[in-house]
Amino acid sequence: MSTGQPDQPGPPDQPDPPRQRTPPARWQKLLGVGASVALLIFILVGVLPRFASYSGAWAHLTHLSAWWWVAIAVAAAINQVAGVWPYQAALPGLRLKDGFLLIETAAAISNAVPAGGAIAIGMT
Repeated sequence: MSTGQPDQPGPPDQPDPPRQRTPPARWQKLLGVGASVALLIFILVGVLPRFASYSGAWAHLTHLSAWWWVAIAVAAAINQVAGVWPYQAALPGLRLKDGFLLIETAAAISNAVPAGGAIAIGMT
């Protein structure tokens, strides 16, 4: 006997509801943090001392005048803001905060992931 109702519970033009994404396990988070710390220590202790002297760099930094520190801070701020402007020109309505998020995410990916430059371009 036919009841006159369709076999599917909803209209065919409605998409399936999104699936709930399960958060990563605690051991995965700890493994990621441990790997990051180990890589940082390796770079600071094993790699950088082969190319530069910490004591020599510190000696130069301690002899900078206040005006040089102001100049460095202003240059760093302009560098960060200037990286957002091309995206704001290409994407009208992009807020400064969202632009910062975009460039910082792309920079993090390109610096932390193998072949990250290509992946970062795809992310932007």
